[in-house]
Amino acid sequence: MKIFSFCSKNNKKKIFKLLETIKGLVEAGEDYTFGDKEKAIQEIDAAIYSPSKENIEWLIAPTGNIQELSIDNGWSDEFITLSERLENLI
Repeated sequence: MKIFSFCSKNNKKKIFKLLETIKGLVEAGEDYTFGDKEKAIQEIDAAIYSPSKENIEWLIAPTGNIQELSIDNGWSDEFITLSERLENLI
């Protein structure tokens, strides 16, 4: 599979920046009632280092691990905004 064959070169930088933003929010979180922080970081790193449309779609899936972490830590609205931006780029 060709890395980033699903988007333009300009969008690659935007996707990386959004993934790094999400990773920073996950790392800063302190409440893990429903989500798994370490798993989320591993999943984000996998999407950063081996990006595919499927990896990114998995990360931003409704009721997924990262959405659960965003709810636990009070940034669910930001998660929705970030995931919508990622969807538009892929």
